[in-house]
Amino acid sequence: IGMSTDLDGFGVGTAQSFDYFIPGTPFVGWYAGYKVAGTATTGRNYNVSNSSANTDMPTTVSDTSSGNMLSATATSTLGSTLQIEQRIQFGVDDPFFRVTITLKNVSSGSIDNARYMWIVDPDNVEDIGGATHFTTIDTILNTFAAGDGKAIVQAETLSTAPVQAKLVVYSSDSRARSSRGLTFAPPSANIYSDASIYDSAPAKGSSATADRAIAMTWDVGTLTAGQSTTFRFFINLSAEDIATIEAKILASLTPSITTDTGSSSTDRLT
Repeated sequence: IGMSTDLDGFGVGTAQSFDYFIPGTPFVGWYAGYKVAGTATTGRNYNVSNSSANTDMPTTVSDTSSGNMLSATATSTLGSTLQIEQRIQFGVDDPFFRVTITLKNVSSGSIDNARYMWIVDPDNVEDIGGATHFTTIDTILNTFAAGDGKAIVQAETLSTAPVQAKLVVYSSDSRARSSRGLTFAPPSANIYSDASIYDSAPAKGSSATADRAIAMTWDVGTLTAGQSTTFRFFINLSAEDIATIEAKILASLTPSITTDTGSSSTDRLT
């Protein structure tokens, strides 16, 4: 799946559209996992180029658009135990899309350390800049560990690029942690054994200039039988400064919703 943008709008101004995900070796996907008695079960759904894909988790997709809010909902199941619902939404002319994730334990027993990761190789302006622009400046801008109250990872084009553009992943859910420098061709990340993804995620300010993947991961802890929890994140595609990006994201939100679908106090949507 690709995601294209035209920084001054499609059909107006300068016709200069480009795709953030598809250029070069296309890579975008998501991982999920859980543990039972300490033993991890993991799955990965992703695409690496048009000929190499991994779909561990059977998935159905439905069009859930309404009016000017375009939306699709994908539902998958890992190991007949963890159900992953992903609702992807964006409004007309929005510079970002919102992803709402619901993880549900559909088994008869408890599961621990249920995790979800969204991962991408950002190639922001390679479409119009040529092969020298696969490299981006990948930075962990904010973390909960630093007391920021948010997790943000950014992939920014080099100053020599013909157009400046940023891919920003943003979450205000305290269970989120950002990572960078991940291998994607082929993808080798494991959401449990690779500590840089979550358990020892990079600190605020960590940065590198490279052609690598960035990611954001959530660990929602224990889910008892039938219990679910929901969180959301945003993926912004623009050239705006981070303060403007965050202001637009926050302005799009309805008041925070608290969900109580089980016994855990961590069930929430922020």
